Amino acid sequence: MSTGISTFRVEYAKSDRSKCKSCWSAIEKDTFRFAIMVQSGKFDGKVPNWYHTHCFLEKVKLIDPNTIKGFDELRWDDQDSIRHLIQENSAALS
Repeated sequence: MSTGISTFRVEYAKSDRSKCKSCWSAIEKDTFRFAIMVQSGKFDGKVPNWYHTHCFLEKVKLIDPNTIKGFDELRWDDQDSIRHLIQENSAALS
């Protein structure tokens, strides 16, 4: 189960207005979007930098999916899909 403050976050995109911070293309509504939480330059808090799944996995090489805030709120088959993608990404690095 995800808890408290996390460096990473995942959710289904609520609209198609968010842009990937890696490739700068739109993230389609209802698809996964991953965030790396960064310090805001405007207030004392964290803000999400959103990424497509493949762009996120290029940037973040090794990760335990259980450390991603919001992971346990995804549908079970989507959690399984993400676990598989992370495992493939980790194997490619070995």
